[in-house]
Amino acid sequence: GVCVCNATQCDTVSNNYTSLTTDQVGVYTTSKAGDRFAYKVANVDSTTVSSPTYSIDVSTQYQTMIGFGGTFTDAAAINVYKLSSKLQQMVLDQYFSDTGLQYTLGRVPIGSTDFSTGVYSYNDVVDDFEMKHFSINVDKSSASHKIELIQRALNTTSRDIKLFASSWAPPTWMTTENTTLNCHVKGKPGEKYWKALALYYSKFLDAYSEEGINFWAMTVQNEPSKSILQTSAWQSLRLTAAEERDFIKLDLGPRMAQDHPDLKIIAGDDQKSTILDRLAPFEDVDALKYISGLGFHWYRDLDFFFFSLGGDFDKLLTFNQKYPDVFMLATEACEGYLPSWLGTGSGVSLTDSDKSWSRAETTRMTLLKT
Repeated sequence: GVCVCNATQCDTVSNNYTSLTTDQVGVYTTSKAGDRFAYKVANVDSTTVSSPTYSIDVSTQYQTMIGFGGTFTDAAAINVYKLSSKLQQMVLDQYFSDTGLQYTLGRVPIGSTDFSTGVYSYNDVVDDFEMKHFSINVDKSSASHKIELIQRALNTTSRDIKLFASSWAPPTWMTTENTTLNCHVKGKPGEKYWKALALYYSKFLDAYSEEGINFWAMTVQNEPSKSILQTSAWQSLRLTAAEERDFIKLDLGPRMAQDHPDLKIIAGDDQKSTILDRLAPFEDVDALKYISGLGFHWYRDLDFFFFSLGGDFDKLLTFNQKYPDVFMLATEACEGYLPSWLGTGSGVSLTDSDKSWSRAETTRMTLLKT
């Protein structure tokens, strides 16, 4: 069976754990037989020990768990708004309400991505360095609904949602190639096109704030490390580690410190395998003073699970030991693309329960092993 969510009913998650006593444990069970977040209370008998005893050292602490969430892509908004209004709210309840997953993190793309139906930016007026023509109307349109979806999520939750923004590529006129594919910003950090890009990001934050949507953080650039030999079929700006460092130091950092002083800047936002090769922003004190976090993506986790290749988790440990005051955040994890020979099916299925369960088991084992 699969989780049921239709026009008449949606499975929910009990939040009765808030009333547990010190000698009780709340247990949630999801099973292939049909349990869907089934909740029960187990009583703990401190006088009977029939299994190993675990001691928890609360004095030794590591990273703070920032939260769990997902991305407000164009694809998400378009598909949610294909549903009836009742089902739309049910979907939002499933992710954000007290009877759902209670998501507290949300990534918001700046402009179009590989989860968009086309390429667009918020300012296509060539050399508009002052961003006089900047507009997010595309995100407010009936073809998108992205802003409305975020607003409804914020209204659905009883918790604070930390939103962070990420750009895949700037407007084409800022790029050397005059395209958003495998592109580079014109000139050098500190020069007019790089300063225009920093202002472009700032205007995005301003415009969304006017819609009641405020951001906790921003990544410098989505997956900036790809070489020219690694071509992408979607929007992809390339930055060397030195360019990322200098962009933060000379343009993005000063602009955000002036316009959005509470915003946290997240460097990296790329594969774990690249972390130790791209430490330039962290090794420069004038760049590091603007950086709060390191973003990383999960895709090498799959190497770890399926092929025992390590997954590059050692690089996270090394980074944390070197920069303990910089938080680490998993900023991207797409699903639904694994090949069928791995036993997970070639895509997400809403009708094939065996395929859905197999995919869920893969995700569960990945989490346990990491």
